[in-house]
Amino acid sequence: MKRFWSEQEKEFVRENLDKTSRELAAAIGRPVQAVSVMISKMGLTREDLAPRSGIKSKFSDADIDFLRENIDKLTNREIAAHLQKTLTVVRNKIYELGLQRNEKPDEWSGDQVAFLVENYRTIGDVEIGELMNEMFPDSIRKFGRRTINKKRKLLGLLRSPAEIRAIIDDEKHKARCNTILRNSGSLHYKDGWVAMTLTGKNHTDQIPTFLKYPELIEFKRAQLKLNRALKKPDNDNCNNTID
Repeated sequence: MKRFWSEQEKEFVRENLDKTSRELAAAIGRPVQAVSVMISKMGLTREDLAPRSGIKSKFSDADIDFLRENIDKLTNREIAAHLQKTLTVVRNKIYELGLQRNEKPDEWSGDQVAFLVENYRTIGDVEIGELMNEMFPDSIRKFGRRTINKKRKLLGLLRSPAEIRAIIDDEKHKARCNTILRNSGSLHYKDGWVAMTLTGKNHTDQIPTFLKYPELIEFKRAQLKLNRALKKPDNDNCNNTID
C-alpha cells in the first residue's frame, strides 16, 4: 500500500536539506530512493548549500608538510583534528605517501599492561579505565571500556564466570550499576539521546532541530525499543560495565 507523505515530513526535509538522503530517510523511516524522489518533486536542490561539515578532503602542500613533520609526534586522530579532515582521509593519505611511524604513539606502556594484568580479575573494565586515566594522565590514549576490553582480549585476559559474578556482586559495582540504570539516556530513551541517534555523533549541534518534531522522536523511540527487544532480549546492562 502506497504511503503518502505528510506535510510534516515534507517540512522536515525542507528544513534539513543539508543532510544526506540516507540521513533523512533514517530520520523519517522511508527508503533512501523515496526521499531522493521527493526532493526532486519539491524542486529542492543542494547545489547552493555550503559543505555539510566543513571537512576538507584535499591536501595542500602545507598539509602534507605538517603530516610529515608530525607523523611520529601525533596520533592520526590529532592530525585529523588539526587539519580539519576525517580520520579515514588522513589514514589514506599516510598510506599514499608511504609514511610509517618509528614507534606507535598509542602503544601501551609496560606499566599500563602490568596494571591491567594485575587487576582485570577483580575490577570491571569501566573502573579499570577510570583508574588508568588517573594513573597515566599524560598518556595520549584515553582508557575507556572498549579500549580495556579490546586490550584484554588481545592479551588473552578472559574472566571466568565466577570472576564476573564476583565483580557484579561487589557493592561498589552495584552502586555503579544503579547510577547507570538511573541516569542513562540510552536505557530510558530520553528525547535528547533519541535525537542523537538521528543526527549521528558528528552532528550533535542539530539535535535541537530534531527535538522540534516530537512525533518523529516518538517514532524513532519506538523503533529503538523494538530493535533492542529483538536483538538483546536478555540484556543485563550491569554486565556492560565489565566486559
